Amino acid sequence: MDSLRETFSALWAILTCRWYWFIVASVIAIVTAPFFMLMLIINLPPPWNAITVFLLIGGWGIVAGYKDWTIFKSKEEKKIKR
Repeated sequence: MDSLRETFSALWAILTCRWYWFIVASVIAIVTAPFFMLMLIINLPPPWNAITVFLLIGGWGIVAGYKDWTIFKSKEEKKIKR
């Protein structure tokens, strides 16, 4: 009986923690947002859904290139400082 009380006490502490609910909400948003974006793209009229897909792919490439460039620059600056 005592271990059951401790278990419920630990469970209650987790469920009342603000960060737990923040993480739960973030995971739900990460899982559901791409689904709704896909449904939006599918429901667009024919020329617009292709344009949207190409813009997403192009934007993704630009962001990935910028990320690689910033990583390269930060490594280059660390080499110069040494």
